[in-house]
Amino acid sequence: ENKYYLQILDSETGKKINKFSTPDNLFFMTPSWSENDKKIVMIVLSENGKRIAVLNIESEEISYLTPFSFIEISKPVMFKDYIFFTGAYSGIDNIYAFNLKNHQIYQVTSVKFGATNAAISPDGEKMIFSNYTANGFEIVEININQNEWVSLKNVVDNSIKLYEKLAKKEDVVIDKKIIPDKKYETKKYQKWKHLFDFHSWAPLSIDVNNTEIKPGVSLMSQNKLSTAFTTLGYEYDINEEVGKYYLNFSYQGWYPVIDVSFDYGKRKQFYTDSLEKKNSFSWHETNIKTGIGLPLNLSKNKYFRGLRPKINLTQIYLDMDDSSPFNFVQNSALSLDYSLLFYNQIKSSYRDLYTKWGQILKLIFRNTPFQSSNKSSITAIETYFYLPGFVKHNGFKLYGAYQNKIDGNYKFSDEINYPRGYTQQNNEDLYSFSVNYKFPLFYPDFNIGSILYLKRIKTNLFFDYAIGENNNIYSYYKSTGIELSGDFHLLSFIAPMDFGIRAIYLPDTQSFEYEFLFAVNFDALY
Repeated sequence: ENKYYLQILDSETGKKINKFSTPDNLFFMTPSWSENDKKIVMIVLSENGKRIAVLNIESEEISYLTPFSFIEISKPVMFKDYIFFTGAYSGIDNIYAFNLKNHQIYQVTSVKFGATNAAISPDGEKMIFSNYTANGFEIVEININQNEWVSLKNVVDNSIKLYEKLAKKEDVVIDKKIIPDKKYETKKYQKWKHLFDFHSWAPLSIDVNNTEIKPGVSLMSQNKLSTAFTTLGYEYDINEEVGKYYLNFSYQGWYPVIDVSFDYGKRKQFYTDSLEKKNSFSWHETNIKTGIGLPLNLSKNKYFRGLRPKINLTQIYLDMDDSSPFNFVQNSALSLDYSLLFYNQIKSSYRDLYTKWGQILKLIFRNTPFQSSNKSSITAIETYFYLPGFVKHNGFKLYGAYQNKIDGNYKFSDEINYPRGYTQQNNEDLYSFSVNYKFPLFYPDFNIGSILYLKRIKTNLFFDYAIGENNNIYSYYKSTGIELSGDFHLLSFIAPMDFGIRAIYLPDTQSFEYEFLFAVNFDALY
């Protein structure tokens, strides 16, 4: 049977000094010491509600000052002849005072939205508390004037009794008398039989391991122990303008993490013919991959920080399209992939469009070391830097990357981004840079019943630049533009969505391109 205790520890050594409990096993909440450290005032909880209690350390006796009630009370502090605490007697959280001599309760504050966390100055002349406002909590200091206090019997309860309306709609009445007192059989839990538990889908391709989101659709599974994660779906590659079907499985019950994946789809590359004309060719590709990784969480205080080294072994099968002018020297390849991801960023508020300060570093090396000749490889470095904007909730995102690709008998996909408006190009070396400045325009708080709720309209200004080199011939890619999008909730989908449009200007061709934007912000759920 569960037993609740109030445990007193030595603050320096952590040694257990004493512990207290009640005969009826009450749950202790928000305890605090009296001025002379001889008493502890707290809230106790039972199935009948909450009440204020005081523990005498010397006599080990607990006295109860208020009757049980379902009115919310919390965070009591004792000062001389009063106990100050947060109460919702009026329907709004305010600071109240309990007189230890006459056992009367008085309302001390009367704020608009909520007051909590009372603290009294040593001389008893002032009180500070947290006052909730539309912009969050603010610290307020007031003079303590007992002549302005309002007796509890004169406090009007303006709370809205929503539970009464909800209770009338319910057909089921919970009666403890009819709940069976049953002992359930204890069985051995076989983990391998419970690896899958599909729980949701998304109109995007979601890579849980790398926290990447791409166009597509996905179905996700997470078992009850949170040790096995499965994602299957379809993913569209924007650079190559082709798609693939995939199945990813990650087992995190051991250390290191073990990943297995399978994907099948189309690939596309470009070549230049004898007339200097750029043409494309395509093939079907199957990848069977297994890997191990160490997702190290180094977060501390306000910094969200991590390091993820990983090694993959991939078996690749190739099937050139009949319409392609080429054929493969080898129809299969075995590749080794090495990657390292490091991220460090300050935890941001909900309204921040980017973290105020952050860095991400990705190192990737993929090759085909087991081929006898014409070995292929790709080396890539990606960096992201996040900086605060000119005003609150604005932000900069800077991107810099380098990639070297050697095409042997197999062609690896690009690992870094081309400027927006360009699809995949044929380059041995590629340098890519971009600057983004994102800021909110306004918060409409517009809704259409329970169908749509539009929360925020935001804008992103960007400039992209890249230099590509192939056979000592350099190519330059530039684009600039604006993105306009909105954050909204659709139907009963819990994660906020992002939909908008991107206008791209290509200076080299003096032309415009337009793209639709869509994303789901799963980070907002945590």
